[in-house]
This record gives sequence, C-alpha cells and structure tokens, in this order.
Amino acid sequence: MLGWPRVCVAQPNKAHLALARLQKNERIGGLITQNVDTLHDQAGSHDVIELHGSLHRVLCLDCQLRSPRDAVQRQLEIDNPHMVQVEAVQAPDGDTLLDPAFEEHFQVPRCPHCDGERLKPDVVFFGENVARRRRPGRWRRWKVRRACWWWARR
Repeated sequence: MLGWPRVCVAQPNKAHLALARLQKNERIGGLITQNVDTLHDQAGSHDVIELHGSLHRVLCLDCQLRSPRDAVQRQLEIDNPHMVQVEAVQAPDGDTLLDPAFEEHFQVPRCPHCDGERLKPDVVFFGENVARRRRPGRWRRWKVRRACWWWARR
C-alpha cells in the first residue's frame, strides 16, 4: 500500500526508449524482460513478455483473477484510512519498512470475484517458478530479425 505510489510514477529511462525505437524501426521484434515495472510498455514497446510478471497487477491465489493494482490500491486506502498519511522508509524494490504497530489494524482487501483473501502482486517472488504462460513456448510467435534476442534491463 505504501510502496505503490512510488512504483506507479516511475518513468522509462533512455534504455527503455532506445529499445522501443529499435522495435519501431523493425530492428528487433518482441522484448523479453525480467523487469516488473511495465516501463518497456510505457516507453512504447510492444510484444513484451514480462518474464517475472508485473507489479501493476494483483493475482488472486484462489480464483486466479488478475486485477489492476490501482483498483486494489483504492480499496486498500478505503479499508485502511489510518495508513494513508503514514510516512515510511521505502526500499528500492517497493517494499516498505514500517513499525509493526501499524500491522495490527491493517485490513487486506478481498478478491472482487471470489471474495478470497489470498491476493499477491502478479510477480515471481524468489523461489517461485516462472508461470507457464510466460515460458519459452510463447516466444516462438516472434519473428526476431537477424536472430537477435534482446534481454532488457533498466
């Protein structure tokens, strides 16, 4: 909840923009990234495979519904008004270092589809497997010019 405002305002850098230009000029095809910030999309790239998912979506572990993170953020703010003005230290990965006293009254939003309580960012956490829908079988759809795969990092 507290880390999202910083993540959602991130902007593409020169590398993201350069890769988008290469695609526009048909020098490369699709793009495969380990980034979870959608900055390649924001820069104008298309056919982006987010190998590790996206922080801009939330996954319900019960029914597999993916919801926009902005909608979950709005619900978090409604359910936890005591947290809206809290100042906290934010780590580079978007995690927030917070006094445990704030956790006592924290309300986790429920899935809008199944009412489940097990929501998580739609990303691959350390120790998890990459989702089948993101695995190499999907990559064959691309015709990559000059047999060049671009692994993009910020």
